[in-house]
Amino acid sequence: MANEFKHVSVGADLSQAEWEATAGHVLNSQATGDLIYASSSSQLTRLGIGSAAQLLTVSGGLPAWVSPAAAGATDYQAFTGSGTWTKPAGAGASSWTLVRAGGAGGGGGGGVGGSPSTNRRGGFAGGAAGLTESWFLTSLLGGTETITIGTGGTGGAGGSATTGAAGNVGGTSSFGSWASSFGGGGGGNSSGNNGGGGGGGSLSAGTTGTVGASPGGAPFVKITQSESSTTQRAYGFGSGGGVGGPHSNTAGAFDGGNAEYGGGGGGSSDDFNPLTSGAGGSSRWGGGGGGGGGQVFWTGATNVAYSGGAGGLSNNGVAGSGAAGGASGAGTAPGTAGTTGIGTAYGGGGGGGGGGSTGATAGAGGVGGAKGGGGGGGGAGTTVGGAGGAGGIGYMEVITFL
Repeated sequence: MANEFKHVSVGADLSQAEWEATAGHVLNSQATGDLIYASSSSQLTRLGIGSAAQLLTVSGGLPAWVSPAAAGATDYQAFTGSGTWTKPAGAGASSWTLVRAGGAGGGGGGGVGGSPSTNRRGGFAGGAAGLTESWFLTSLLGGTETITIGTGGTGGAGGSATTGAAGNVGGTSSFGSWASSFGGGGGGNSSGNNGGGGGGGSLSAGTTGTVGASPGGAPFVKITQSESSTTQRAYGFGSGGGVGGPHSNTAGAFDGGNAEYGGGGGGSSDDFNPLTSGAGGSSRWGGGGGGGGGQVFWTGATNVAYSGGAGGLSNNGVAGSGAAGGASGAGTAPGTAGTTGIGTAYGGGGGGGGGGSTGATAGAGGVGGAKGGGGGGGGAGTTVGGAGGAGGIGYMEVITFL
């Protein structure tokens, strides 16, 4: 057997001196610097000398030589869809792994479809997903870990002679059982006093737009907001998500709340002239919320349609800094769709809200940008409202410091 420990060939019989001789035992093909180890309970085996600067380690229960990682070397694996992370070779006992992940954006709500001579509200926008960062000692992780990337929340259907449907919450992205990043809340339906979806936080998803301000995902600090004031806002602090913009009963809709690591909140709408639509909240590191859908206002003599609100942006602190809302349509012209959210290195921007239309179908909300942007709300239309935009897909990048 190769590398088997044996006596030097000395003929048919061994003398006692030959048996006890220190130079009378060899391994097949042995060379200077080789090591002897037990490859089984009954077998001794030779391990050839390693190269200069190599380190002796254990692989599969047996000794082996490995080359040390270069100073500052890293292994980078990015995921825009579900898959499997594989622990890199050369990750030693002092290696650390950083997981940066974002959930998916919430879908925007559909706009009202109603008859002329009535006020018609656009859909409320979806909240964005936030960014989470988690550190792990690499030796604690498995050789492989399952990666799940959250899918964007679907947008709500536009109403046909009725209110539009609410959008859906964005999906969660996860790294095995070690870390999760939650999605943004869906935009509320276009009835009653609902609002935009809350941005996703590091501990929970944003909530779907409800009456009043829709909280962002935890940890969240809520500032009380009044429906009679457009000057108050609620923000996501630390890793909490921005609040979804609440319905307003005064002229001027609420923008979605901004955030730091959490996702920006979705923009809302109002019931008074001028029927401006709220912009999506922005985030320093997470995604931007979608813009609210454009409205249609009845003056008592004519219908006036309005454009959709602008989406929020990542790596930004000003609501409505992202994708433009769709233009309104007059007469039989339909409203145009909101533009797709702007992607950045950190998170996806929110989609613009769809434009309203005085005599036709309204524009659809823009799709949230990849990396968790919130979907825009659908515009208000005559008979048929615009559909809400879908939220942007989540993402993950895993960086191992060797």
